[in-house]
Amino acid sequence: MDNYTNNYADNFTGNRLDYYKPSGRAPAGGIVLTILLGIICGVILSAIYSVINYINPYVYLNVLLTFGFSILTGKILSFGIRKFQIRNIAVSIFISLVVFVIAYIAHWYFYLAVTLTDWETNSIFHFAIVAEYFGLLLQYPVDTLGLIHEINDAGWSLSGRSTGSGGLPIHGILLTIIWFLEAVILVFFIITTPLNVVRTPYSERQNRWMEKLPDRLIPFIQEPEAFKHALGINDFRALTLPLTEVELNLPSGDQRYASVSVYTDQADAYITVANTFLKVKKKKKQKSENVIVKHLRVPLGVLKDIGQQQ
Repeated sequence: MDNYTNNYADNFTGNRLDYYKPSGRAPAGGIVLTILLGIICGVILSAIYSVINYINPYVYLNVLLTFGFSILTGKILSFGIRKFQIRNIAVSIFISLVVFVIAYIAHWYFYLAVTLTDWETNSIFHFAIVAEYFGLLLQYPVDTLGLIHEINDAGWSLSGRSTGSGGLPIHGILLTIIWFLEAVILVFFIITTPLNVVRTPYSERQNRWMEKLPDRLIPFIQEPEAFKHALGINDFRALTLPLTEVELNLPSGDQRYASVSVYTDQADAYITVANTFLKVKKKKKQKSENVIVKHLRVPLGVLKDIGQQQ
């Protein structure tokens, strides 16, 4: 062990990487409020999603709409998770699943209500009629399932929601697969987006999320495994290297570098290091990122070494 690594030997010994783990705490009130927030916003978004889904004639645009619905719902749950300080992965997944199930069911009810009322975009008062049909459908869940089956038999087309609008008809198993993929997209972001918040370092000592400091750019990590090994033996010198123009800009015009993100409460510190590659294609930059270590605990002295000490 050299003099540099010996400086941190008192607190960090052996070849190990100490990653952040959520404490598992989840206030009961916060769970209830996050679920309520998610349900209210999810049902509202599902109504908007269903209307646009129906009146938009292009299936491909509806795919983008599905991503938007899922990500936005996930962002809303992320707000609740952060606001009510939920630090439990299992609880976060449970909340997301509850909201997803209710929002997805509401989406189908709204979609069927819109379909049965033959939505007219120039009718402002049509929302009241849709709401009335929505209430009726809620009273007859078995009949509602029958309507979904009828839609599956009638099918959609690639250029419109009904086969009467022209285009290649899609029905039966293929349409069922499309609906399944829609559900997968919805549940994926509704679950993963809040999880990113739960996995963010939280200060149990100060009862708040740790502060994220401005990112520091360092040279591209050529050998990630060797880099992680060095961190495991308290060698953090790679984090202190300056990024030069020569290392940043490649002859091809592309750029590559590594970023160091720091979370701290001035008692503990965690870093995330990721390689980033910016490829110039048709005068546009395409960014790809590869995370090497995520939320790794480091000694506070390292922040001073890399110029991040407040």
